[in-house]
Amino acid sequence: MGFFDKLFGKGEENPGTPASPVTKGRAKNPAMQFGHYVDANKSKEQLAKWDEAVALHGKKSYKDAFVAFLGYLGDASVENVTWKYQGSDLHFTMEQGSKMIRGVHNGETVEVVSYLATFEQAPIAAMRQLLGSNFLLRYTKFAIDENKIGIYYHSAARDSSPTKLYHAFKEICLTADRQDDMITEEFEGLTPVDVAHKQPVDEKIAELKYAAWQKWTADTLSFVNLQDKQSFSGIISYSLLNLFYKTDYLLSPQGHFADELNRIQGIYWNKADTRPNPDKNDDLIRNLKQLLEKPKSYFTNSFYPVKATFGLVTAASAQTVADYISDCLKNTDWYVQNRHPQMEAIIYEYTSSYCLFHYGMYPVHYKLFNLHMQIMNEELFRQFGFPVPYITNGNLVPNEIINEINAIIQEEKVNFPLLNIITANLKFGSLLEFHYSFLSEIRFLIFSK
Repeated sequence: MGFFDKLFGKGEENPGTPASPVTKGRAKNPAMQFGHYVDANKSKEQLAKWDEAVALHGKKSYKDAFVAFLGYLGDASVENVTWKYQGSDLHFTMEQGSKMIRGVHNGETVEVVSYLATFEQAPIAAMRQLLGSNFLLRYTKFAIDENKIGIYYHSAARDSSPTKLYHAFKEICLTADRQDDMITEEFEGLTPVDVAHKQPVDEKIAELKYAAWQKWTADTLSFVNLQDKQSFSGIISYSLLNLFYKTDYLLSPQGHFADELNRIQGIYWNKADTRPNPDKNDDLIRNLKQLLEKPKSYFTNSFYPVKATFGLVTAASAQTVADYISDCLKNTDWYVQNRHPQMEAIIYEYTSSYCLFHYGMYPVHYKLFNLHMQIMNEELFRQFGFPVPYITNGNLVPNEIINEINAIIQEEKVNFPLLNIITANLKFGSLLEFHYSFLSEIRFLIFSK
């Protein structure tokens, strides 16, 4: 399998993910956005558009090739890409989180811009920072157009192959979405711009999410403060990281809050940081407490739904996911043998939340991990309006769980006929037994055609 087959979704080694991790599912469940957009899973129609774009660009039909390329990027489920002709020029837009990216293809050149902020007086400090950031960009550049700061891409059409466009557009989309909130919060005198497309915050949902964040954080800090930070450094790390990952998936924050969660969790995984685990945990806790000092609006204003064109994570093979599950389950052994049920449960939830945060997976993985998170967080899902028939008064309902698993597997057998979970292997004697057996079975999913 070639590099570009892996990159653009052909073959088993690039499993992909749902075009949008939004639970539309069965009629009983409300529409709810979980996690962040992942673009690794492309439909057959989108892959055909990619092949068409490559062929047309090779024939020097640059504008037609570009239209096909936009068809490859466009996700009908979220309507993230639009285009239309104005005269002979092709105008297009792409949405990425809080930013709208606009461009024109006139047959000779491709010009793209995303405006980040406006100003009345030139912000010298911000300009200096963005100038330095230009050295980190490969295809795009920060620049100023009159009183607007933006990130720009410009190239001749003949030099804009689909492969180059993919990487350039990903760079401009992800950079614009990350930088707009950062610079407007960090530097005075900058005002957000081009945000009319942003969907409003559902105040009721935002309040529920904020309350959940506060409770989870308080519970996590209370738990870690009770542990010996040397002897139990491992479970302290699991607990803290699980807080960041479950917040990212279940609450789906955007903007600066999401960036902070990502930054803080990255402290733990920094390979250049050779400090012992307890010291890293102290750093995580210190940063978490600093985050808690932010005003309530900092959090509630981040809970807005978004559309996106590019994802933050890359595709992971089924074996990678299975191996990680195995490692996590193995790490529960000591806690099981020494009767630490709360610590054991933390690792089970962490297993799902970690995979949902770090990996681009097959759609069936997302659905099964979502089910697992739903069972482990039934109260929040009920508040969101989900029936949650899988657990009642803390007791599992085996038939409902088995029916849901079978329905998920049946949906995905269209693409992978050998998919199966042997539900007879699931154990319902206790919540902990179920979590272990359910995650164990996910390891053995077969994705052969």
